[in-house]
Amino acid sequence: MTLFLQTLANGLVLGASYAVIAVGLTLVFGILHIANFAHGAFFAIGAYGVLLLNMLGMPYLATLPLAIVIVAIVGFATEYLIIRRAIYGDSHHGSIIVTFATGQALVATLILLFGPDPHPVGSPFAQSTWSGFGILVAGQRIFILIASVLVLAGFGAWLRFTVKGQQVLAVAQNPKGALYSGINVPMIRSVSFVVGVAAAGFAGALLAPIVTVYPTMGHTSLITGFTVAILGGMGSISGALLGALLMGGLQRAVRNLHLGIVDACAWLDSRDRSSAVVAAGPDGPTAAAQALTSYRMRQSLETMSLSISQKTAPLRNRGFRLSYLLCTALAVAAAVAFGVLVENTFVVTLAGYTCAFALFGLSINIMLGGLGEVPLGQCVFFGIGAYGAGIGMVKLGLPFEAAVTIAMLVSIVAAAMIGWLTLRLTGAYFSIVSWGLSGVAVVAALNLADLTGGPLGMFGFPPIAIGPFQLVDPRTYFFVTATILLIVVLLLAAVRSSKFGGAIESIRQNRHLAQSVGVNVFRERLKAFVLSAPIAALGGALCVPYTQIVTPEVLSVANTVDALLMVLIGGTGLLVGPIIGAMIFSVIPYYLSLDPNVRILVFSTAIIVIMVFAPGGLHQIVKGLLERAKGSSNAAG
Repeated sequence: MTLFLQTLANGLVLGASYAVIAVGLTLVFGILHIANFAHGAFFAIGAYGVLLLNMLGMPYLATLPLAIVIVAIVGFATEYLIIRRAIYGDSHHGSIIVTFATGQALVATLILLFGPDPHPVGSPFAQSTWSGFGILVAGQRIFILIASVLVLAGFGAWLRFTVKGQQVLAVAQNPKGALYSGINVPMIRSVSFVVGVAAAGFAGALLAPIVTVYPTMGHTSLITGFTVAILGGMGSISGALLGALLMGGLQRAVRNLHLGIVDACAWLDSRDRSSAVVAAGPDGPTAAAQALTSYRMRQSLETMSLSISQKTAPLRNRGFRLSYLLCTALAVAAAVAFGVLVENTFVVTLAGYTCAFALFGLSINIMLGGLGEVPLGQCVFFGIGAYGAGIGMVKLGLPFEAAVTIAMLVSIVAAAMIGWLTLRLTGAYFSIVSWGLSGVAVVAALNLADLTGGPLGMFGFPPIAIGPFQLVDPRTYFFVTATILLIVVLLLAAVRSSKFGGAIESIRQNRHLAQSVGVNVFRERLKAFVLSAPIAALGGALCVPYTQIVTPEVLSVANTVDALLMVLIGGTGLLVGPIIGAMIFSVIPYYLSLDPNVRILVFSTAIIVIMVFAPGGLHQIVKGLLERAKGSSNAAG
């Protein structure tokens, strides 16, 4: 009985702090209809606000309101400069990319300002305890519980009894109706975002004395917040409260198990319920049924049918084939000239690595440019390729090409299993689940030390070769990876011009319309997902000759962010986009010698700028410049 009461008390404290995090996340989702992947960064900013003020000599209790003000100011600047310009009215994948990049940039800024080391924060309640009914609770935990309950009660009263709170609820329920009623919807969006991130910052400030303060502390809180929000239903305040209490109790009840198991199970258990919500759309199944009967929808169906019939036909246009042959010939000529004329062997090796990593970008582009989904967990397949190559050579004594082949087959099986579980989800739900699977993969790599080498990773590989081609030679490595990249691009070009490619394009445009004209949406999405996996695995395996080590970091979502940047720079949906992006991505760090955290900050900022000003990447910029030049010449003529 005593153990039960102790578990209940500790779970209640955890649940209260989770509720503050999840309520802010849910508020942003309910009003702005975006999953805020920067929420964890604001949690960390709140904790660092307390730390900074504490270092200036202020007592802990006085730092709490000021830390919230600091988070609110940063949140307002973020909403004003980034969110409203890049997200409102944009597709769901744009909001995921922008908020994730914003979170990365904020965390990198914290590392540059305060360093990566953890810092303790003092509290007047740290040494006090309360005992009763056979249980013992630390004073700081009691303070967290009381403060969380007061904040949640105040938040509920604000929503229920104030004019501004009623307007927030009105915008959440019907933004167009609220706009017609005279409510300033942009202002309500700003208020909702600031209040939401301020709640995350307050939770960080409360937990700072317990968990210590370090830049990436918000990562776990973000995972927990999404888990709680999904358990309670994304957008539901009351559901977030119940989900937080349930999550806190579960984590304490199974504290001897690994935390990652709880989070993964929560995501997977919520799959069926959340997929039903997503499939119905944001307005529910009734609205979807009404939309299908509208005149505009019938027109769209006719257009979609024509589009599919045109896109599913094989390429028969001779001029189009000749353009492909010409581009291929130019690419081959450029690669040969580069490999022969460049004397700096490191630059040649870096070019080979660029070609290998561009394969990873191509795999992400299948999902992002083809289906409009952000596969944050695509790094799992990249890691399968890298670890598969290493395990095959070191543990099994296989030649490199055999190890790579097995790794690609394993990635196909893994993609089929993961896709069957997750691809009924779309948008933020799919990205959250895939991100969670990446975390599970990292934990597995760390714990399976006998197979993966644990935190130290795998190294000491035998000489790597593909047939007679020794990849230890820089020029051979470049020519091999460039050839493989070219073959993959040509294969993807053939896929794009096939019936399957047409079906994928129709799903990207509107999956409900595609399904209504006979496209099996889930099957085609699964096929695209499975297609992307071996390409990512191949890229991961071909990076091994360059890195000469495989660590759990290859399974980190940071790799996915790097590849996402390649795709965004080059242009989503373009076959050559990831290749162009990979070249830029590799050249800049080499010539600028960027610190890793500066690199993260620069590239995260680049993602934000691209999404704000040119979501189509360099392709959109060049196209716009050419159209402007053409318009100027026509006007002059």
